[in-house]
Amino acid sequence: MNKCNHRVFLFSMSFITVFVFVLLAFYGSSYYATSFEERFFHAQNETLKPSGSIGHGIGIAGSFFMLFGVFSYMARKRIRMFSRIGILKHWLEFHIFLCTLRSILVFYHTSFKFGGLVSISFWSMVAVVFSGVTRNYAD
Repeated sequence: MNKCNHRVFLFSMSFITVFVFVLLAFYGSSYYATSFEERFFHAQNETLKPSGSIGHGIGIAGSFFMLFGVFSYMARKRIRMFSRIGILKHWLEFHIFLCTLRSILVFYHTSFKFGGLVSISFWSMVAVVFSGVTRNYAD
């Protein structure tokens, strides 16, 4: 991949991440701004709640992105058969993109409501994302 294509690759991934974040924020702004007690009565509750059609869908997509991002990067890094496919740095960037997009989707899937066992896994995910981003950009 030449330098120009690599920049387009990075720009595309950044654009998709920001676009998804803004799209979900814009679409559900009134729902997410409503207090937790009153969300049940909101018009978008059936679609945006974690078990709703959109809320559940983005949870499934986020899980898929995480699994695909982690396992594809791990396979490229550790399995000899895949060692000649692309540059490892580009695989790492794609892994970071998918896992960042996954984090955004998880935020919206949970409707920003974290409690009990879910809060432990949520804050663990935040710590992993933060450490991964700071470690990779510090190098």
